[in-house]
Amino acid sequence: MGPRKDKTTRGATNSKREKGRAPPPSTQQVGVLVQDLLLDEDYDRYIEKFQSKKDVSPQFYYLLWDIKSRGFDFHELFRFQNLGSFVELKKGHDESQIKAFYCNAQRQDGVSFECSFKNVRVSLNPEKWESLVDLDCNGVDIEVKDTFTNYNKIDFVKSVSKTGFGELSFSNFSPLQLKCADRMLHRVVVKIIISKQHNYGRINDYDLIIMWLLKSKIKVNWLLFFSNYMISYKNDSRKKLPYPSFISCLLRSDRVTSVDTLVG
Repeated sequence: MGPRKDKTTRGATNSKREKGRAPPPSTQQVGVLVQDLLLDEDYDRYIEKFQSKKDVSPQFYYLLWDIKSRGFDFHELFRFQNLGSFVELKKGHDESQIKAFYCNAQRQDGVSFECSFKNVRVSLNPEKWESLVDLDCNGVDIEVKDTFTNYNKIDFVKSVSKTGFGELSFSNFSPLQLKCADRMLHRVVVKIIISKQHNYGRINDYDLIIMWLLKSKIKVNWLLFFSNYMISYKNDSRKKLPYPSFISCLLRSDRVTSVDTLVG
C-alpha cells in the first residue's frame, strides 16, 4: 500500500474561503491527522465514505441565562430536562476528527457507542453522557407516541401562535407566526436538539411535538433521542454529521487531542 497523501486537519478548508486569510495552524495545534488516528482498513473506509461526505453540521449554542424571555420561564424548561449543559456547549471542533469518529463508531446498545482508533478506544455510555452533559436515560421515548397521548396539535398551535387561529395554515406554518418566547424555543429545538439540516422556515409536526414535550415538562430520554439521530445521520450520505461540539467534548475526555497525548 502506497504512502498516505491525505492531510486532512481542522485547518483544511476551501481555498477560495481562505484567500487573503492567515495560514492554517500547524498539525500540533489542530490535533491528530486522520491517517495517524485510524487503522489502515478504517482509513480506507473513511476515504471512501466520509472524507467526501457533506460537512459537519455546526452546533449552534446559546447561553441560556443571556436570553431574556417573558410569558413563561424559558430557562426552567431546559433545566427540568437537564439540557442546559448540552445546549450551552460552545462551537469548535476538528471536522476531520468528527468524521473519523462517525466512520468508526459502532452502536453497542440504545445509547452506547464504541470507537476504536489506532491508539485509543473511545467509549460513549450512560455514565459518560452524564459526566459530560448531565443527561441520563430517564424519560419517554419520543418515537413511542403512546407515551404522550395528551398531545393535541390544534390546541398546541393555538397556544403558541401570535396570530388568530383562523389565519393559520398548517402547511405553511412558520416561526414568524410564533410568539416571541416560543420562537426562541423553536430555534433552540431545530438548531441544537434536532440539528435540523434545512427548511428552518417551516415548522413540522416533529418540531411541534418536541416543543410541546418541553413546555409540558414531560421528561424525555435524550440519550436515546440523540443516539438515534447520530446513527441515522451517519447512515445517510445526504445529511451532515450532527452534534460536533458534543463529539469533540467526548474525544477530549478520552484524550484524542494531539499525537503527543494519545494513550493506549
